[in-house]
Amino acid sequence: MTPAQRHHSQGVSLYDSGEYQKAIEEFSQTIELDPQYAEAYYIRGHSYANLGQYERAIEDFDKAIELDPQLDLAYANRGVSYDELGQYERAIEDYDKAIELEPQFAQAYASRASSYFLLKQDERAIQDYNQAIKIGPNDGYAYYWRGQAHSQLGDPAQSAKDLAKAEELGYEPD
Repeated sequence: MTPAQRHHSQGVSLYDSGEYQKAIEEFSQTIELDPQYAEAYYIRGHSYANLGQYERAIEDFDKAIELDPQLDLAYANRGVSYDELGQYERAIEDYDKAIELEPQFAQAYASRASSYFLLKQDERAIQDYNQAIKIGPNDGYAYYWRGQAHSQLGDPAQSAKDLAKAEELGYEPD
């Protein structure tokens, strides 16, 4: 194992235990030793996002994508960061790319649906929630938010069914 790989491994362990700032330090060491280590940029970006530092997260996701344009998770998580910054159109572009790279990426569909929902494009949101549910039928998040979209469209019966299914699956909104 190279020194860069050791720092990366330690960073992953810290990330998994929720110690994001310490993980960032390890991933920074990884990058210093191997500036072409795309996954280190990606997970460091994810760590920044977990700390609410979305601009820094986007910078790292940008670099990860530059180094590995096939890294669907980097596009999806950059989309989440754009969502957090209220840049929903940019987020949708990233979710589009993540889905293009991985057509069975249920979370990317659900995230894109959420962006559409926030843009008041409820029918498009419902289409994406439908796809997320088709891929992952136990996704309470997708049922809950599809129910909210149906509510906004004036369909209380479908909304109630979706909300009940979300509750049955144990989903509780934040």
